[in-house]
Amino acid sequence: MISDRERREFTQTISESMYTTRPGLILGFHGCDESLVSEVLMGKTILRKSTNKYDWLGHGVYMWDNSPARALEFAEFLKANPGKSIRPVKNPAVIGAILNLGFCLDLLDYQHLSFIKDAHDMLSVLHKQLR
Repeated sequence: MISDRERREFTQTISESMYTTRPGLILGFHGCDESLVSEVLMGKTILRKSTNKYDWLGHGVYMWDNSPARALEFAEFLKANPGKSIRPVKNPAVIGAILNLGFCLDLLDYQHLSFIKDAHDMLSVLHKQLR
């Protein structure tokens, strides 16, 4: 069983060192229909956050880090699978953005991977306790 002290120490460790500022800016690319790209660029609409139950990183606007080709591939996937998108994709296109991630869990930083394992272990224990 995980004690309250262990849970507090784990939470404190995460809050103090897991979320770090990533220096610089990155380019993010979002695959969608070209009509949406035009509407966003003209200021008629904004990209809506995804709120699907299967969004493994949570709710938000999903972008590919420095990969317009991957974003276009995803838009082509949406065209071929119309049920996967709220807005139909007839003409696959890509919109880009300059992003400042600020404080984030950087899964490219090797030292943060141990936090993921520790969180998994803790959640596994809690899950067994709740059964």
